[in-house]
Amino acid sequence: MTDELPDDYSPYPKSLIGRAIRSFSHFTEHLGGTGDWKLRSLHRKILDALFPVLEPEIQILLEKQLAQPFFMQFWHKGRISPFFFKNFRLPRDIRLPCPEFEDKLYKIEMLVDGRKQHANVVFTSGRIHRIELKHPFKFYENKDIRFGAVKVGRLRQSLAVAIDREEHGKGGKIATGEE
Repeated sequence: MTDELPDDYSPYPKSLIGRAIRSFSHFTEHLGGTGDWKLRSLHRKILDALFPVLEPEIQILLEKQLAQPFFMQFWHKGRISPFFFKNFRLPRDIRLPCPEFEDKLYKIEMLVDGRKQHANVVFTSGRIHRIELKHPFKFYENKDIRFGAVKVGRLRQSLAVAIDREEHGKGGKIATGEE
């Protein structure tokens, strides 16, 4: 489906200057609250709700992915939180099996102060790609959150796709893997 890139591929220069720019950018995003080098507790709870529906070997691989160095950005005030792994790649031995996890979305039911909504966990190219929430992070502070059913969804149900449609209209090409 897509051309395979080498494991050490990175779109950024490998020079000291390129690494310094990336590090500084991540540092300022961390200080500004628009990114972090670890999962926030809400993200961890969402993943903990997902784990029981995954096969045991998939759970192990996903935990190994989450143990790798990554930077998580918080787009749209935390509604969309993509993972950026070192060099944008993961070792082949911890990638989830494709084509099953080439492009996959799980919808996790959330009861937030008794009101139902969903969080999405999106996988692409055998790795966790992003976690999506209906509202910005601040909305979930001091709320009673419980998790319910987990279902496999379709990528066009993704919050990122909805935001893209909202910002760019229905006629624009959306890079979702679904044509």
